[in-house]
Amino acid sequence: MAALVDQLSANLEPERIPARSRQASLAELDSLCGLLAGHPDDINGVLTDALLRLSARMADVHETRRPRPADTIRNRRLARNLRRIADQFVLTTIAVGAVLPSPTTAGVSSAIASQTVVSGRVTAVTLENGEVVSTVTALSSAPPGSGGGPLPLPAGAGDSNAYAYVPQANGGGGGRDGALFVSANSGGDGDRGEDITRTVDATNGDITTTTNGRPGIIVASVGGNGGNGGDGYLGASGASGGRGGAGGDVNLTVTVGNISTSGNASHGVVAQSRAGVGGAGGSGYGFSSGGAGGSGSTGGSATVTNYSTITTRGVAAHGVYAQSLGGGAGSGGGSYGLFGDGGAGNTGGQGGTAHAINYGNITTIGDGSSGVTARSVGGIGGDAGNAVGLVTFSDDGAAGGNGGSATVTAMSTSDIRTEGRASYGLFAQSVGGGGGEGGFSVGLASLGSGGGTGGNGGTAQVFASDGSSITTLGEASHGIFAQSIGGGGGNGGLVADAGGEIGTFLDQVNKSDAKGGSIAIGGQGAGGGDGGDVDVLNSGLIYTQGSRSNGVFAQSIGGGGGGNGGFV
Repeated sequence: MAALVDQLSANLEPERIPARSRQASLAELDSLCGLLAGHPDDINGVLTDALLRLSARMADVHETRRPRPADTIRNRRLARNLRRIADQFVLTTIAVGAVLPSPTTAGVSSAIASQTVVSGRVTAVTLENGEVVSTVTALSSAPPGSGGGPLPLPAGAGDSNAYAYVPQANGGGGGRDGALFVSANSGGDGDRGEDITRTVDATNGDITTTTNGRPGIIVASVGGNGGNGGDGYLGASGASGGRGGAGGDVNLTVTVGNISTSGNASHGVVAQSRAGVGGAGGSGYGFSSGGAGGSGSTGGSATVTNYSTITTRGVAAHGVYAQSLGGGAGSGGGSYGLFGDGGAGNTGGQGGTAHAINYGNITTIGDGSSGVTARSVGGIGGDAGNAVGLVTFSDDGAAGGNGGSATVTAMSTSDIRTEGRASYGLFAQSVGGGGGEGGFSVGLASLGSGGGTGGNGGTAQVFASDGSSITTLGEASHGIFAQSIGGGGGNGGLVADAGGEIGTFLDQVNKSDAKGGSIAIGGQGAGGGDGGDVDVLNSGLIYTQGSRSNGVFAQSIGGGGGGNGGFV
């Protein structure tokens, strides 16, 4: 690290720095030297001396001297054509005739005489003095986005006439890495999911599935995921992640005669809209900050209307299930260098409208298997990026998305029976997404970041018409359960204190006497989201047999707050 600072001092031209920026930099260097002086050891002493030399070089400005034209031309050429950092040369031009300093002999410059081209790319240049400068590392190519298409579902020999239509939209491509003045590219956004309207009727035939996780019927629209941001090196910051694509609207009507499932998590009928996940922010290395994570998008509406007779026998196998999911946000990129500045997470997407309507007869036998369920869930907020360096700080975790409205409607011909524990007749739930976590910070001066707030729960409502019937036999199996829950707040970021074993980046990593930060302030946990409105209107019959099983249970709960960041 000290060698890196000395190299910066050697190449610094303080007269080219605006006076205001120069004074601010000098103040920062003085503060950093003061921090290091408070914890004397051999390594910190060497680094302090190097920083003092840099401060003196920056302050050594002769305002009365005007630069000679030759100096101006030479300095511009060097700034434009070559950067030298910690004895590593980085070519920024390959033009024949451009003047470069000799990579091996101090004070000697030479022009580019020729290029070596392989497969259409310049891999080396030869100077007029005969020296060859070769390409060491090229910037990475941007990875392509994930292709769209139908998502695979488990299948077994005992499955018959199961119906599935689950297309996912194209994902965004990843961003190219950057270095120096070549900026990293942001990740691409995911595409919106397809809008779907489907009717599965008696011509499909009766449906049987025996495989775990295989619904009798599932129609879902899935947004594409956002691409990850490119990483940044040597002053080029990490780029932001791409936004996840929104889920499309789904409208499913089922008039099949009979549907039977026996596997665990094998629902009878599912309509789902799911937004894509935001891409992660790119990390920064060496004087580079991390990029922000991509935001999650909104889940679309998911509506299912059932006229069929449905029986499920597995655990966590609902009869009819409508679900809208907001996309989770991407986490901020990490930052690793002299000053660590982790990127911000982004906000989770909002849950959309979920509505399940039942005209048919439904029986569930396994535990945790409700007759008719509608659920809307906000996406989780992105975590802040971690930071490692001499002085480190990070942005806060981001807020979770709000839950949307969740509604269950039982028509006059609806007949529901559940036999397992915690198996409700009609269940409507809206849940806010949890807030993102604060970033983890390691350094001589480490400031923990705060967590993100939880999203609010949306409206949960159940309407049971005159003539409808609900029977539950198991423990803790309410006839009607309507619930709205705020998302939990994110925890504050952790930091390393002087007793830790985490080394200062570059100089102390992998050394047995490495220590953590000398100034450490943990981040603050964030508040949870509010619970939303809950409405129940019942005109039907409800019979419950098990203990702790209410006929109607309506509940609105605020999310718990996140914990404050601690010290490691």
